[in-house]
Amino acid sequence: MGGSEVTFHQWGIAAGAVLNHHPFGFFADRGDAVIGLVEIIRVKEPGQPVDARDCPPVGQEITAAVLGAVDLQRRVHLSIRPSDRKAANGPPAPAPQR
Repeated sequence: MGGSEVTFHQWGIAAGAVLNHHPFGFFADRGDAVIGLVEIIRVKEPGQPVDARDCPPVGQEITAAVLGAVDLQRRVHLSIRPSDRKAANGPPAPAPQR
């Protein structure tokens, strides 16, 4: 694979509420025993500048493309990038509230 982009198998759409923010992204509560992780690089399209202000606020409901399987810490990897969500047949992501 060339470059730093990693390709995941997409398994559909997951919904949840933003739990908290971290420098590397944010976590979302899916309403089950699995927590969703959206890494900061999965908030905007490749090549677009992104920072913590681009993440949805805590408590906001989101829908995201499922990118990867649950890891040992019971997390599933998610993306709110429009292209990933479109590929997973989901509705457009809501704009972050400021």
